[in-house]
Amino acid sequence: DFGKVIEAYTRSLLAVDSSRNVDEVISEILPVAKKHRYAGGFMGLARALDTKGRERLKTRLSRAIEAGLKTDGLDCPDEVEGLIALARVRKSQGEVLSIKERFASRNAVYLKEVLSHYERKKDWDAVTRLAQVGVRHFGHHGEFAKALIKAREALGDSSAAQEARITNFLAEPSAAEFAALKRRSEALANWDAVFERLLRASASTQRGIWHSPGLRTRLVLAEGREREVLDGIADRQRRMDFDEIKFLAKYAVARLSEGVDLARFKKLRELQSRRKRDREEPYDWLRLILQKPGTLSRAEYARL
Repeated sequence: DFGKVIEAYTRSLLAVDSSRNVDEVISEILPVAKKHRYAGGFMGLARALDTKGRERLKTRLSRAIEAGLKTDGLDCPDEVEGLIALARVRKSQGEVLSIKERFASRNAVYLKEVLSHYERKKDWDAVTRLAQVGVRHFGHHGEFAKALIKAREALGDSSAAQEARITNFLAEPSAAEFAALKRRSEALANWDAVFERLLRASASTQRGIWHSPGLRTRLVLAEGREREVLDGIADRQRRMDFDEIKFLAKYAVARLSEGVDLARFKKLRELQSRRKRDREEPYDWLRLILQKPGTLSRAEYARL
């Protein structure tokens, strides 16, 4: 327990040399506590100090934090862990939460913990506010985006919830999110408009950090518009990503394999098996798309 080591050593310094004041001891221990802040360094130092010593430590940490905020506009100062340790020693969970909320935009771990607290309390306004902070500062991380959608729905704002779902899907376009977005949009009777918006967005190269090759192709196939895809491939002007080519090949082979005895075809059996069991790209999209009946002839699938 590294925190206990720090605590014992700090107490020994305070006990052995009475001529040393608290500030000198803090100065000696603080660099070690800061370096090992996630291993109990600050906790050990805080436990070793009396009330007056903790106030001196808090003052020094607060000054360091303010200086850090002025020089670095993004990162969370290391000394924040010291303030949290002091609050924990005082057994003030409300203060711990308050400190983490103050620095949530700089530390994703703090943000997740505070967000979970408000979700348990069902304070959906706070969840909305913090989830927006997460999306704004840490990108469309699934946890923050889903919390925002959940909060919007809990507050009864179906339009805002749908907007959050669209943004989340375009940032991380998975088959599961597509299916969920379609269900909700059909319930709101605006799926056609939403789908056209997705198509327009899929043509852009600025969809966010996470990129899905051939998203437009997957969207069109998910709506059963196979001929549109086939005609699009005939247009030699359109450049295709290699992953999109592989996806289309897998899809066409899957269609051609329907109802065929694959006992003698090892690779085709392997593809069929992966289609059923793999919970990852691109097989989740294949499972979703293949739920719709095929509309092309075998010759056209072979051409595809």
